[in-house]
Amino acid sequence: MGYLWANMEKMDIQAERENTRKAREELRLAKEEFAQILAENEARMQVELQEKEAKLQAQQAELMQLRDWARKNGMPLKTQL
Repeated sequence: MGYLWANMEKMDIQAERENTRKAREELRLAKEEFAQILAENEARMQVELQEKEAKLQAQQAELMQLRDWARKNGMPLKTQL
């Protein structure tokens, strides 16, 4: 058993600690970047959703005006709104 340990490669503990510190820092930076990208995407999607909702409301208002105009002029409607 002593022979197995004697032939092992020497390990530089300080270098391993430095590598671990660097890896942790890289991970922290990657998490921060991911969080920023996620927040930007969420904000962009929220704006897009609000724009689509506004467009839908405008279309619904236009349809209601057309329906009211058709009723006022005695035109039959094929579908109910």
